[in-house]
Amino acid sequence: MANRKGRVATPRRIVVHFACNDPRNGEFDGRASACKFDRWELELSHNDWERGAAFTVDYKMLRFRIHRVWFPFTSSKEWVGNWCWNAYAMKRPQALRLILLLRDHDWTCEGGALRMCEWWERRNGEHGSKD
Repeated sequence: MANRKGRVATPRRIVVHFACNDPRNGEFDGRASACKFDRWELELSHNDWERGAAFTVDYKMLRFRIHRVWFPFTSSKEWVGNWCWNAYAMKRPQALRLILLLRDHDWTCEGGALRMCEWWERRNGEHGSKD
């Protein structure tokens, strides 16, 4: 969608999916082993995939916590795609803060748009500098 100046409008909300439910029964298990940013087309996994990172959701206050940091969200939905995943809509600045936190905690880029994967690798020092 283009704005009045002909530029593509940037969405104000980013939907972030977390694999945070028990794969045996779909119940929330308080751990996040994978994450996906819809609009930014980036898929991440925790460096200890089987255990994951501690993940707390406070639905009354509309916020979740990962790596001891709280993030507000505007809405959520359970069992998105399958029963292992929950989705949280966030404002862009909060989603950016989240993606930088996950990078700092050594989450691994598993796939996504080439531009995002290259950005992730450069930020982690895995992809030499561009000439």
